Amino acid sequence: MKKTTYLIFLLMLFPSFAAAEVDLRIKGGITHLSTSEIGSNVQLEFDIIPMGQSTVSPLIAAGYFDRTHSKKIATLPVPGSKDNSSTIDYDASGLLGAVGIRVKTGEHGQLESKVEFSQGKGKPNISTIPGSINQPQEDSYTATAFILGYYYTFSRPGVQLGIEVGTQSFDGKYKVNMFGQSGKISGSAGIANITLGFRF
Repeated sequence: MKKTTYLIFLLMLFPSFAAAEVDLRIKGGITHLSTSEIGSNVQLEFDIIPMGQSTVSPLIAAGYFDRTHSKKIATLPVPGSKDNSSTIDYDASGLLGAVGIRVKTGEHGQLESKVEFSQGKGKPNISTIPGSINQPQEDSYTATAFILGYYYTFSRPGVQLGIEVGTQSFDGKYKVNMFGQSGKISGSAGIANITLGFRF
Protein backbone atom coordinates (compact mmCIF):
# COMPACT_ATOMS: atom_id res chain seq x y z
CA MET A 1 0.00 0.00 0.00
CA LYS A 2 2.84 2.40 0.88
CA LYS A 3 4.61 1.74 -2.45
CA THR A 4 1.40 2.52 -4.34
CA THR A 5 0.95 5.75 -2.39
CA TYR A 6 4.54 6.84 -3.15
CA LEU A 7 4.09 6.01 -6.84
CA ILE A 8 0.90 8.06 -7.08
CA PHE A 9 2.65 10.96 -5.32
CA LEU A 10 5.60 10.84 -7.76
CA LEU A 11 3.26 10.68 -10.75
CA MET A 12 1.46 13.77 -9.46
CA LEU A 13 4.80 15.62 -9.21
CA PHE A 14 6.08 14.53 -12.62
CA PRO A 15 4.25 17.22 -14.65
CA SER A 16 5.71 19.87 -12.35
CA PHE A 17 9.27 18.59 -12.72
CA ALA A 18 8.82 18.22 -16.47
CA ALA A 19 8.11 21.98 -16.55
CA ALA A 20 11.13 22.81 -14.38
CA GLU A 21 13.15 25.96 -14.99
CA VAL A 22 16.94 25.64 -14.84
CA ASP A 23 19.26 28.63 -14.41
CA LEU A 24 23.04 28.63 -14.71
CA ARG A 25 24.43 31.58 -12.73
CA ILE A 26 27.81 33.20 -12.25
CA LYS A 27 27.98 35.40 -9.14
CA GLY A 28 30.44 38.01 -8.03
CA GLY A 29 30.27 40.07 -4.88
CA ILE A 30 31.49 40.88 -1.39
CA THR A 31 31.33 38.78 1.76
CA HIS A 32 31.38 41.66 4.25
CA LEU A 33 29.87 45.12 4.12
CA SER A 34 32.18 46.64 6.73
CA THR A 35 34.54 49.17 5.15
CA SER A 36 37.47 47.74 7.11
CA GLU A 37 36.75 44.06 6.43
CA ILE A 38 35.71 43.55 2.82
CA GLY A 39 36.08 40.09 1.29
CA SER A 40 35.30 38.75 -2.17
CA ASN A 41 33.00 36.01 -3.47
CA VAL A 42 32.75 34.16 -6.81
CA GLN A 43 30.25 31.35 -7.43
CA LEU A 44 29.14 29.12 -10.28
CA GLU A 45 25.84 27.38 -9.64
CA PHE A 46 22.79 25.65 -11.10
CA ASP A 47 19.38 26.68 -9.73
CA ILE A 48 16.44 24.35 -10.39
CA ILE A 49 12.82 25.47 -9.96
CA PRO A 50 10.71 22.27 -10.21
CA MET A 51 7.33 23.95 -10.68
CA GLY A 52 8.39 26.49 -13.27
CA GLN A 53 4.86 27.44 -14.33
CA SER A 54 3.65 28.09 -10.78
CA THR A 55 3.66 31.51 -9.17
CA VAL A 56 5.22 30.00 -6.04
CA SER A 57 7.67 27.11 -6.27
CA PRO A 58 10.36 25.48 -4.16
CA LEU A 59 13.91 25.70 -5.51
CA ILE A 60 17.17 23.86 -5.06
CA ALA A 61 20.70 24.92 -6.05
CA ALA A 62 24.17 23.41 -6.19
CA GLY A 63 27.53 24.78 -7.27
CA TYR A 64 31.12 25.80 -6.57
CA PHE A 65 32.46 28.80 -4.65
CA ASP A 66 35.77 30.61 -4.25
CA ARG A 67 35.82 33.39 -1.65
CA THR A 68 37.96 35.41 0.74
CA HIS A 69 36.94 36.52 4.22
CA SER A 70 38.74 39.42 5.86
CA LYS A 71 38.73 39.37 9.65
CA LYS A 72 40.21 41.99 11.97
CA ILE A 73 41.94 40.48 15.02
CA ALA A 74 43.78 41.92 18.02
CA THR A 75 47.59 41.81 17.86
CA LEU A 76 50.49 42.68 20.14
CA PRO A 77 50.91 46.42 20.76
CA VAL A 78 53.19 48.18 18.30
CA PRO A 79 55.24 51.07 19.71
CA GLY A 80 53.92 54.38 18.41
CA SER A 81 50.75 52.82 16.94
CA LYS A 82 47.22 53.46 18.18
CA ASP A 83 45.72 50.52 16.28
CA ASN A 84 46.68 47.20 17.91
CA SER A 85 44.88 45.05 15.36
CA SER A 86 45.46 43.41 12.01
CA THR A 87 43.22 42.12 9.21
CA ILE A 88 43.69 38.49 8.16
CA ASP A 89 42.53 37.28 4.73
CA TYR A 90 41.15 33.72 4.75
CA ASP A 91 40.84 32.08 1.31
CA ALA A 92 38.32 29.24 0.89
CA SER A 93 36.80 27.18 -1.91
CA GLY A 94 34.46 24.21 -2.16
CA LEU A 95 30.91 23.10 -2.91
CA LEU A 96 27.59 24.68 -1.98
CA GLY A 97 23.93 23.75 -1.87
CA ALA A 98 20.77 25.77 -1.23
CA VAL A 99 17.04 25.34 -0.73
CA GLY A 100 14.35 27.99 -0.82
CA ILE A 101 11.26 29.50 -2.40
CA ARG A 102 10.77 31.30 -5.74
CA VAL A 103 7.91 33.78 -6.27
CA LYS A 104 7.12 35.16 -9.74
CA THR A 105 6.62 38.93 -9.91
CA GLY A 106 5.63 39.01 -13.57
CA GLU A 107 6.44 37.46 -16.91
CA HIS A 108 10.18 38.08 -16.54
CA GLY A 109 10.88 38.84 -12.87
CA GLN A 110 11.18 36.64 -9.80
CA LEU A 111 12.04 36.90 -6.12
CA GLU A 112 13.96 34.17 -4.31
CA SER A 113 14.51 33.48 -0.63
CA LYS A 114 16.93 30.70 0.23
CA VAL A 115 19.30 29.23 2.77
CA GLU A 116 22.73 28.37 1.37
CA PHE A 117 25.23 25.92 2.86
CA SER A 118 28.93 25.95 1.87
CA GLN A 119 31.58 23.40 2.72
CA GLY A 120 35.18 23.16 1.60
CA LYS A 121 38.78 23.90 2.51
CA GLY A 122 40.58 27.09 3.33
CA LYS A 123 43.60 28.78 4.90
CA PRO A 124 44.84 32.28 5.72
CA ASN A 125 47.05 34.23 3.38
CA ILE A 126 50.41 34.15 5.19
CA SER A 127 51.21 37.74 4.21
CA THR A 128 48.34 38.95 6.39
CA ILE A 129 49.32 37.03 9.55
CA PRO A 130 51.45 39.26 11.83
CA GLY A 131 54.82 37.69 12.69
CA SER A 132 54.09 34.43 10.86
CA ILE A 133 56.93 32.59 9.14
CA ASN A 134 55.27 29.20 8.64
CA GLN A 135 52.97 28.61 5.68
CA PRO A 136 49.59 27.55 7.18
CA GLN A 137 47.96 24.39 5.86
CA GLU A 138 44.35 24.00 4.69
CA ASP A 139 41.61 22.77 6.98
CA SER A 140 37.83 22.60 6.98
CA TYR A 141 35.62 25.57 6.08
CA THR A 142 31.86 25.87 6.55
CA ALA A 143 29.41 28.72 5.99
CA THR A 144 25.67 29.31 6.17
CA ALA A 145 23.92 32.21 4.45
CA PHE A 146 20.38 33.55 4.21
CA ILE A 147 19.87 35.21 0.82
CA LEU A 148 17.18 37.37 -0.77
CA GLY A 149 17.47 37.90 -4.52
CA TYR A 150 15.68 39.46 -7.46
CA TYR A 151 16.30 38.13 -10.99
CA TYR A 152 15.11 39.30 -14.39
CA THR A 153 15.07 36.82 -17.28
CA PHE A 154 14.86 38.43 -20.72
CA SER A 155 13.58 35.31 -22.52
CA ARG A 156 13.41 31.53 -22.23
CA PRO A 157 15.95 30.38 -23.13
CA GLY A 158 17.85 33.57 -22.54
CA VAL A 159 20.06 35.84 -20.44
CA GLN A 160 19.26 36.54 -16.79
CA LEU A 161 20.50 39.33 -14.50
CA GLY A 162 20.10 39.48 -10.74
CA ILE A 163 21.10 41.04 -7.46
CA GLU A 164 21.34 39.38 -4.04
CA VAL A 165 21.72 40.59 -0.45
CA GLY A 166 21.81 38.66 2.79
CA THR A 167 23.80 37.58 5.83
CA GLN A 168 26.46 34.92 6.18
CA SER A 169 28.20 33.15 9.08
CA PHE A 170 31.46 31.30 8.47
CA ASP A 171 33.93 29.13 10.36
CA GLY A 172 37.37 28.72 8.77
CA LYS A 173 39.96 26.45 10.36
CA TYR A 174 43.61 26.01 9.44
CA LYS A 175 46.70 24.12 10.60
CA VAL A 176 49.48 26.37 11.84
CA ASN A 177 52.40 23.94 11.41
CA MET A 178 53.44 20.30 11.07
CA PHE A 179 52.98 19.66 14.79
CA GLY A 180 49.21 19.78 14.46
CA GLN A 181 48.55 23.13 16.06
CA SER A 182 45.45 24.72 14.63
CA GLY A 183 43.78 28.08 14.36
CA LYS A 184 40.33 29.35 13.47
CA ILE A 185 38.76 32.43 11.94
CA SER A 186 35.01 32.95 12.22
CA GLY A 187 32.53 35.73 11.78
CA SER A 188 29.13 36.89 10.61
CA ALA A 189 28.19 39.87 8.45
CA GLY A 190 26.30 41.08 5.39
CA ILE A 191 26.87 39.87 1.82
CA ALA A 192 25.91 41.16 -1.63
CA ASN A 193 26.21 39.58 -5.10
CA ILE A 194 25.52 40.53 -8.69
CA THR A 195 24.56 37.58 -10.89
CA LEU A 196 24.80 36.92 -14.62
CA GLY A 197 22.92 33.85 -15.72
CA PHE A 198 21.26 31.90 -18.50
CA ARG A 199 17.87 30.20 -18.33
CA PHE A 200 17.57 27.00 -20.33
